[in-house]
Amino acid sequence: MKSTLSFRCSADCNEKHNLRQIFVPYADKSKEKDNIYIHTQTRQEAFDYLFSEAVAEYNSKQKRKDRRIGNYLEKIQTAEMEQEKKLAKMRSEGASYKQISRQRKAKRSASEIIVSLGNMQENPEFCSGGEKEHIVKEILQRYIDNFQERNPNFYLYLAVVHSDEKGVIHGHLDYVPFSDSFNSGLHRRLSMEKALNDMGFYTDEEKNAEGKRVLAITKWENREREVLKELAKEYDIDIVCGNASRQH
Repeated sequence: MKSTLSFRCSADCNEKHNLRQIFVPYADKSKEKDNIYIHTQTRQEAFDYLFSEAVAEYNSKQKRKDRRIGNYLEKIQTAEMEQEKKLAKMRSEGASYKQISRQRKAKRSASEIIVSLGNMQENPEFCSGGEKEHIVKEILQRYIDNFQERNPNFYLYLAVVHSDEKGVIHGHLDYVPFSDSFNSGLHRRLSMEKALNDMGFYTDEEKNAEGKRVLAITKWENREREVLKELAKEYDIDIVCGNASRQH
């Protein structure tokens, strides 16, 4: 059978939504027990695990107290909030998208992927209670189970498969990108670009025939889509492009 594939990346991680710690109006409470919770760390626990040693080593070398790092996650999130205030002010003053984009320098503390097969209209069998519900769950769980080994610089701290919402069953994967490729300051830091580079993904130096450079993140996304396509193929599901799809 044929199916579309949705693989959406976002910088907005809603852990409370994913773990059902807040009310979700479009979710069926009676089906919440059917959700699969694979990784359930908090973002703070992930940062403590990844960066506490690097922060302690850095602080031990600082003679001035004002240069020491307290909570690394709070430091990153404070910079994010300050940047958003600045960008909001620029928007209100009529700044262009390009002008705003140039000022977006603060790092996101975590990123999220939302993955699903098909859609509710064309693939009702992929929804909760559908005849292929167990197959979709198995594909998503296998994808999540192999994610960390395939992506050693994307620390997966939260991963769930939701089958209690209206629509097709889908997975949420929240991760922290990090790198050990720093020679000064913290030897391990939050960094999407360097995490991708460490895993072998680089932005093209030359522009292609369309006058664009293929970004490292785009190459990574395409690799992950291929992984999902191959997994689906094992269950006789042929992934095709939908009407709204576009090639990267």
